[in-house]
Amino acid sequence: MKAILKQGVLCVQCNSDTIILDTGSPVSLGTGSVLDLDGISIQTHRSILGHTWQSVEETIPFSATALVGTDQIGDRSICIDIQKQYATWGELLNSGSPLEMISGVPVIPAMLNGKSGHFFFDTGASICYVANESFLDGCEFVDHYEDFHPILGKFTTKLFSASLNMNENIANVDTGILPNALLSMMNALGIDGIIGTNSILSGEIQLDLTNHLYVFADADNGVPHDSWAHCYDELFEASFGSMLSHITGLTVELVSGLSEPSESILDVGAGTGRISGPLLQRGFYVSALDPSAGMLNQLRNRFPDHSNLELFHQPIATLKANERFNGALCVFTVSSYWLDEATLRDSLSAIYNALLPGGWLIIDRTLRDAFASTQFQTEKIQRQATVETLGDDIYRFTEKSKVISSSNSIEEANESFLIRFWQEDIFLDHALSIGFKLEQDLSHDFAGSGASFYLLRKI
Repeated sequence: MKAILKQGVLCVQCNSDTIILDTGSPVSLGTGSVLDLDGISIQTHRSILGHTWQSVEETIPFSATALVGTDQIGDRSICIDIQKQYATWGELLNSGSPLEMISGVPVIPAMLNGKSGHFFFDTGASICYVANESFLDGCEFVDHYEDFHPILGKFTTKLFSASLNMNENIANVDTGILPNALLSMMNALGIDGIIGTNSILSGEIQLDLTNHLYVFADADNGVPHDSWAHCYDELFEASFGSMLSHITGLTVELVSGLSEPSESILDVGAGTGRISGPLLQRGFYVSALDPSAGMLNQLRNRFPDHSNLELFHQPIATLKANERFNGALCVFTVSSYWLDEATLRDSLSAIYNALLPGGWLIIDRTLRDAFASTQFQTEKIQRQATVETLGDDIYRFTEKSKVISSSNSIEEANESFLIRFWQEDIFLDHALSIGFKLEQDLSHDFAGSGASFYLLRKI
């Protein structure tokens, strides 16, 4: 079954129907008809326990045919992978991490912000929730967030950034506070909150509600571009060479106007050094950061033992380098790899903290039109990059390309990972709330690049 997110809610698409797959619901509602989900017959009910499909449908902010709950999973498991865009039935598990079933809903023991609790696992919830605000002590307040509940309708909650640990599978997740109308029920059941779909944006989770087990597997494709770093430049040069050279030239000249050559620059998502290289050649001190060891190795091989080059092999969100850089760069779609607002904030905060007072940041935001599939072929190169929408501004990028080397051997580039389109208001609001000032919108200067460019300044 094809799986997508609609406003954070897990849905499967069957023919032309959109069906909510809701592990937080113990019942299945619809028109009363029988649905065929990947060869399994699913019986829906028009109404149950005073709730009708019509009343529920009116509160859902998108069009759906039915809602399938845990009562129809039966003697089988369900496998969900948002990244690979599927939900499938599987065999019952013989081993895994334990879960409970309370009131027909799976309950997973987990740690939120370092505190142990028991949480409903609810694919009908877009974010995580707590019943007790003490779980969020010390967490960063983000904003107010509007959500919906099939029974309560729309409601607003405070939103915080918290760390979620599900049996050593750790993710930073946006977390809200449950509305009062649900608190008495949660307290009576001994439930501390809800784990929503923002906890499983990467990797597969398999739920066995019969044997009360689950397995969560991290995405197995590694860091984006790492496995084919050796041919990355060749592929991208063949596909977008003139445009990339133009952007590189504009960026380097912009940096040269903002800082003296003796100053230090942080290049976030430096890759193989498309911008780090020219900056080194102009005399700048460059700290190149990238989560891919393969990409950084290519950069180091280009500039062996360069005294002005420092490498950071890590995600930007984990960088601890307080007030040491005059400026920072975060361009060439780097921000598109930040999949949720927690990562967006953590990454921007790390950059902000790494800048000296008055330091600048040049950052781009990929435009939606640029999230498009690409095909390119020459005598030496065959490139096929597919971009598929998963809903809620999340896309899956799949690379299946080949390069014929100078020795006539064939090098392959194969991988798949998630990327995110950021709406401008969300993107800039987080930057400004951290403390950046929008000094200049550079998008006009970079017209045709497929991205909006901004010059931010640390106040």
